Amino acid sequence: MRDVSLNFLRTLVNTPSPVGHEVRGQRVWLDYAKQYADETFSDAYGNCVAVLNKGGSPRLMLAAHADEIAMAVNFITDDGYIYVRKMGGIDAAITKAQRVIIHAREGAVKGVVGNVAPHLMKEEKEHKPPKIYEIFVDIGVNSRKDAEKVVRIGDPITLSDEFDLLRNDLAVARAFDNRIGTFAVAEALRLLHSAGRDKTKLQAEVCAVSNVQDEIGLLGARQIAYSLKPDIALVVDVTHATDYPTVNKPQHGDVRIGKGPTLTHGGMEYGAAYIAAQRFGAAEVVSAVNHAVGSIKETYKKYPNSRKVLPAMGYGPKQIRELEETIDATPCDLVLSGTPIDLSRVLKTKKPVVHVRYELDEIGHPNLEDVLRDWSFI
Repeated sequence: MRDVSLNFLRTLVNTPSPVGHEVRGQRVWLDYAKQYADETFSDAYGNCVAVLNKGGSPRLMLAAHADEIAMAVNFITDDGYIYVRKMGGIDAAITKAQRVIIHAREGAVKGVVGNVAPHLMKEEKEHKPPKIYEIFVDIGVNSRKDAEKVVRIGDPITLSDEFDLLRNDLAVARAFDNRIGTFAVAEALRLLHSAGRDKTKLQAEVCAVSNVQDEIGLLGARQIAYSLKPDIALVVDVTHATDYPTVNKPQHGDVRIGKGPTLTHGGMEYGAAYIAAQRFGAAEVVSAVNHAVGSIKETYKKYPNSRKVLPAMGYGPKQIRELEETIDATPCDLVLSGTPIDLSRVLKTKKPVVHVRYELDEIGHPNLEDVLRDWSFI
């Protein structure tokens, strides 16, 4: 990797961008991307866009989200300890005994997450992971009054971990989900800028996007997609590697670090779950269209051809509630889930939910490899 690109990645992931507070990280991204764009802009939500070959066709959107999961100040005790709440899907268990930064109005406030030593805890038959409302932060003060001089309710909190390189160019960082995606989008823009100018091959308009508020319901991606109206969208996000001990490969697949990207294909009127229902002998595929609520109901109105499937419009609390209500109201015996995540882990419904796995099989040419070779990327 170029030194310039590596330094950009390091700065990008080290710049805190908790969900809803992405401004600083977005400035870093836009300052880099603008070198390779004909036009750059941001919208009222905080999404940033860099456009290459404006006016070309088709319009290709390369998108990734800039926000990271975090915590926020929720309550301050009389002794000055700070209790927190979630911002996105943070795992309370990994925060114990970690150093943190509270991003307050007057600047960063350092703290540490409290953790009771094992020999001071009552013996329990089964270890229970902590709940987020049990997590508290010590910032080194002795009273609520002193704490409120430097922090306020709602201030975002991130872990203090930063970018580092291990052996064999393996990198670790706090915010690879999904700053590594916005890095990839910016680097793709740089390569297309160089290749398009040198070989005069670039015909498409390329919109590189660093979007916001993904961790609380995919909000930024939805907003910018409606604004740009792309013909094609390639969305870059992280996934889970499975090439390490204790993970179940038969359940989660064989995904190896350094062996290239994984691909998820969208845009069809039906998906893997619908195909599985037909292949394995479902007596009937029941449409949820007459039982849908909220954003799901609105989606059916906008996309009437999607009646064969139940669209998951995000995984935030509101979207999950709408899925649960819609499923419980639909007269079906079983829900087959073909979503990237296993919905049975987050849904609480009266109906059993079975997750369907699938793999990509490219048929015919040009395929992905042909395109990458044509652009001299491989």
